[in-house]
Amino acid sequence: MTYAPHTGSNSPVREIKSALFTLWALLNSLGLTKGTLVRLSRRNRLTAQQRHLLQTMRDDNSAAPAPFRATARWRYLADRFDASFRWTGLDNPETSDLNRFLSGVPPGDMRLLRHACWLLYQNLKARDRFDVFSRIESAVPTGTGLSLDFDGRRIPWDLLISVDTLYGRNSVD
Repeated sequence: MTYAPHTGSNSPVREIKSALFTLWALLNSLGLTKGTLVRLSRRNRLTAQQRHLLQTMRDDNSAAPAPFRATARWRYLADRFDASFRWTGLDNPETSDLNRFLSGVPPGDMRLLRHACWLLYQNLKARDRFDVFSRIESAVPTGTGLSLDFDGRRIPWDLLISVDTLYGRNSVD
């Protein structure tokens, strides 16, 4: 068998996981329970304590009154997460694909910080009646991840929060 480099947008591992999720859904639609499928697959990387904690969370959620009880859509997603937990375990959830499912970006990715800083900067610039941004900037160079360049000035998140606090307090006085 020859190896051809993967050129698609998804990695081969992700394609395999997607195929496994599809297979899981198909078997589930045939009426096979999750427990049966796990025993059949003989692969469950969750410890007994992790399985107990997940079951306790599911039981607690089932007993919760509306609006705290999961809707059908969230129960469906929880089932998909359970399948992944059983397959991959819970060793390092902070760097797992499932953790990024709801947040959308991998750890260390600066897109969210840049976006949040840009939105706050635009909001503050519109209220900057004291022309604060032309008078101050960070000493931290850009490219470190701690300071971003907006309009040729180095501006970190904490400076934006400080200016927001300044204008917030000023509007109260």
